Amino acid sequence: MRSGKLLLACTFVIMATGCTGHPTSGDQSPGAARTRPYAPPPSSASPQMTASVRKAAAHFSTVYQSRRFSASWDLLDPLAKKHIPRKTWVKVHDNCHGETTGSMRSIKSVTVFGHAAIVTETIKGATSQLRTIEVVFNYVNGRWGYSPSDLSIYQHGSISADIAAARTAGYCTGRNKPLP
Repeated sequence: MRSGKLLLACTFVIMATGCTGHPTSGDQSPGAARTRPYAPPPSSASPQMTASVRKAAAHFSTVYQSRRFSASWDLLDPLAKKHIPRKTWVKVHDNCHGETTGSMRSIKSVTVFGHAAIVTETIKGATSQLRTIEVVFNYVNGRWGYSPSDLSIYQHGSISADIAAARTAGYCTGRNKPLP
């Protein structure tokens, strides 16, 4: 009986909030306007925006592939820069560069969602095996910046501990995934 009441209560909450999880207006008719306390989703990206993400991703890849890690730090998004000091980024990447360093990369697709974009790249490494990865870029302060997938790799209190964490997570050469 108790689970029946709980199910009924949950059903009521779902009906009251609608599929979005936000309360709707009083009129529940299909064509009724709904009030939402958030902005509507952004419109689809323009070809110029998609091209600018592609250009930023290609530039980051070129700089990173050439092992210019200090310059690649400049191309991070502001949140990443806030959490990863330049010295840490450079030292970790100098000592534990991802398997994609020195490999052939090409951008397969770019999908933009407002101020974020997912860039899908194909990588052909030393083993000639073709792989696909997805990386994120964020648009902040008038430019697209690379957003590492795992900021925690750089938060262990010392460079040697950060490198050890990257190795353990499988981000170093010879393992299964590129360094974030």
